[in-house]
Amino acid sequence: MKLVFKRVAVLALITLGLSGCSSNDENEATQPAELVDFAPVVSADEVWTRWAGDGAGTDSWLRLKPGIDGDSIFVCDADGDCYAYDRHTGDSLWSVDLDVPVSGGVGAGAGYLAVGTLDGLLIVLNSQDGSEVFRTQLTSEVLSSPAIEGNLLVVQAQNGHVFGFDLTTKEMKWQYDASLPLLSLRGTADPVISDSVTYAAFANGKVVALDNETGASRWERRVSVPSGKSDLEKLSDIDGTPIVKQDTMYAVGFNGFIRAIDLYSGRVRWQKEFSSWVGPAFGFGQVYLALDDGQLVALDDRSSSVNWKLEDLKNRRLTRPVTLGNYLVVGDFEGYLHFISQLSGTFAERIRIDRDGLLSPPVVVGDTLYIYSSDGTLAAVQIRNES
Repeated sequence: MKLVFKRVAVLALITLGLSGCSSNDENEATQPAELVDFAPVVSADEVWTRWAGDGAGTDSWLRLKPGIDGDSIFVCDADGDCYAYDRHTGDSLWSVDLDVPVSGGVGAGAGYLAVGTLDGLLIVLNSQDGSEVFRTQLTSEVLSSPAIEGNLLVVQAQNGHVFGFDLTTKEMKWQYDASLPLLSLRGTADPVISDSVTYAAFANGKVVALDNETGASRWERRVSVPSGKSDLEKLSDIDGTPIVKQDTMYAVGFNGFIRAIDLYSGRVRWQKEFSSWVGPAFGFGQVYLALDDGQLVALDDRSSSVNWKLEDLKNRRLTRPVTLGNYLVVGDFEGYLHFISQLSGTFAERIRIDRDGLLSPPVVVGDTLYIYSSDGTLAAVQIRNES
């Protein structure tokens, strides 16, 4: 118990230290950049907005990502209140109170939705009416979103354990346990299911390809390498969810690299030394990164060369970037969504969703972006007048 308590306490200190934007901080290098003026070239409109609980509440580091299954969108706030809406109209479908605090985003698919809790519970609901299908105890808190594909549900706990469940039998099929360092950032990447493999990233700086039937490792690859003398300098977490495009996975770590990895062999196709605690995005033959200091970078997918870099959002605590049409979109700590040209890296539009900030990554389906803010605002956004 002493070891667990020490780890949690250190995690809290690391979280506070890395936020780096205290009002008492006199170091200009860590101050959030002031927003620059520009002439918008498109219009981003909120198609609908709903209040969906209290968002992350007092925990400013929970990434409560929405889940989408068919025509429905689902969110759960930190208190355990879950809401379902028609994703096209915003009409309310149902709501349910789980009676336990939720700590991770929603995973949805195949008629189910799933969330994890601070107490290490996995709770699975019927996506049609919110009725509970089952709940089961895991080995530690869940800070990520479960992944669902067919009758397979995969969830990753904070302590590096990954569980595969059969949704038909409601039984655990397999478990994979990664060995993690004592110190890590407070966060966990989402598992990614692709074909017959689940890809998981860990606080030890590694990504692992797991067989969906057995949970056995097909290959593992290091993305971040511990370095430096102090424990803080040796942090090598991969907290940002990797992305899979065709036969390549892109993963980025803290104090590490962005690496393009062959899905089948685990061979590194290219790498570039960048550090980020949010995952990458892909579009227009480019890989996009929101770096630790808030810079945005576009890398050529073939050569890994830097095509453009945007420094005007430094220290604004950016969300994971996503692509919407011709634009790259990120949220920030003041509740703004920034729309940036994928081709030139210049600003195209900016809208404000709330004043408490955006931490959960946006989710894009078709021509619509969905974002769940820290104060519980759920918004659907579309770009108008796009050329």
